[in-house]
Amino acid sequence: GDLRLADAMEVPASILAKEAARDALKDMSVLLFDDAKMKERFPTAVYKRFREAVSLGKPTSEEDQKVIASCMFAWAREQGA
Repeated sequence: GDLRLADAMEVPASILAKEAARDALKDMSVLLFDDAKMKERFPTAVYKRFREAVSLGKPTSEEDQKVIASCMFAWAREQGA
């Protein structure tokens, strides 16, 4: 059969898959609830107690856990979750 220009210009599926994977990896780190977000969103005292608990390997209080969960949930909802 004749080779048509449209056939010759088709992008192989393997190349498209690699491009999609690259885009997904690039987008994955865009919305992170990182330390900067915690500092911005948690009440100052909760943030300080949380950082101290993490550095010492100790649990946070139940009250602080509720505040942290609420802040994280609100942030996630704002991101469309």
